[in-house]
Amino acid sequence: MQSQRYFGLGFTAGSDPKQIRDGVMFHAAVPLAFGAILGANQTGIAFYLPWLLSVLYWVLLSLITWQVLHWFTTAVAVATRAIHLPLILILGLGAVLSTFLMRPFMYVYSGAFSDFLLNGRTVLPIKPFEWSLNFLTQHFQLWAGMIVVWMTINLVFDRFVGAPRYRASHIAPRQPVAPIVVTAGLVSRFGLPPGAEILALKSEDHYLRIFSNHGEKLILLRISDAIKELAGSEGARVHRSYWVAKQAVERVDAQGRNVTLHLKNGLQVPISQTYRESARLAGLVA
Repeated sequence: MQSQRYFGLGFTAGSDPKQIRDGVMFHAAVPLAFGAILGANQTGIAFYLPWLLSVLYWVLLSLITWQVLHWFTTAVAVATRAIHLPLILILGLGAVLSTFLMRPFMYVYSGAFSDFLLNGRTVLPIKPFEWSLNFLTQHFQLWAGMIVVWMTINLVFDRFVGAPRYRASHIAPRQPVAPIVVTAGLVSRFGLPPGAEILALKSEDHYLRIFSNHGEKLILLRISDAIKELAGSEGARVHRSYWVAKQAVERVDAQGRNVTLHLKNGLQVPISQTYRESARLAGLVA
């Protein structure tokens, strides 16, 4: 199964239009919007910058900060995938760790705009780091807004946009899966040429629709009998009417309790609650 990944803009081999659109929206549109709003309102030290420079200051800072948050959160997700931390903890840890890099960066970045500050304002020297309760309290009070925004936006994308975020199943390296090919013994049974790759099966009353790399074929056969013929193959029954080969899955969309498999032939297969566990055990979903 090729999992969704969100490195860079999140484009991988086989990315579909929705994945590309979600990647652009998350990594570009969202931080650009935040930067434009903060810049237009001349937030923080940008209050002492000319308006256009204030917008430039915040747009660039938002884009950079967003990528720092992304890479730190990805690192946390990779490091903790074996223990399956809840998504909200992965997001929180990634954001918290990001603040310690962004703190000195903000000083250097703001310093680059110091010649344009009005009313004789200057960038204050960075306060030395301390492992003290008072220092850490002030530090996280300063960055609390960024942490909350990062976690909220990710949860919205994960739960409502259908763009899974930094879960273990979406950042783990792809494991190669052997395709399910029609052997000589199955040629007459499935009516497919030798070597054809089976992607999915769909029950249609007493008939069976077979999806393969040679297209679709409808034969008179029960899905339960067909699954017995494929015993030992990497795949699972995911619905009363569907069986799916593991290597055919390109992407998994989870929106609330609704989970859909996107296959490499364009077919979208829902996973029913009854077969959710068998799909998980077969490695089709996390």
